[in-house]
Amino acid sequence: MKVLVSGSVRGIDNHDLRSQIYAAAGDLGKCLAQAGHTLLVGSDDREDIDPFVVEGFQSVQKAPPVEVHLMKGAKSCCSGKTIKNLWHRYDDWDVTVLEVVRDVAQGVIVIGGKTGVIQARHCRVDVGLIHHSIWRLRRRGRKSMGVWQLRSASLLF
Repeated sequence: MKVLVSGSVRGIDNHDLRSQIYAAAGDLGKCLAQAGHTLLVGSDDREDIDPFVVEGFQSVQKAPPVEVHLMKGAKSCCSGKTIKNLWHRYDDWDVTVLEVVRDVAQGVIVIGGKTGVIQARHCRVDVGLIHHSIWRLRRRGRKSMGVWQLRSASLLF
């Protein structure tokens, strides 16, 4: 399954909470790789959770591929043997993310802060645009762990 992981720590001033989100992102990446999913991200900005998810993902031996979806004209980011940078046709980040959600991702996990196209606090994705699951992870725990271990959110809800 191709899983887009999106989120940031923008708007979160609490250092301990940021550290917990970074740790959860790394754990999430590791679990997604162990389950055999392809990881979709779009940034290597340390304010986003993407690089932390990628680090956890790549910590697994023989990890599946990582696709970095970038807006037109963006510089390549994230490097590694199994990482592929893919440029989209628009030079607008919001449109690029929505295009990935609509056309590429088979699942979307939102974790972290409250700002961005896909907002973790409000999970602002119009489900009418897509035909797959969106998982919003607010805290680490058994229910959240089950999403990537079971490979399907439909088994949880």
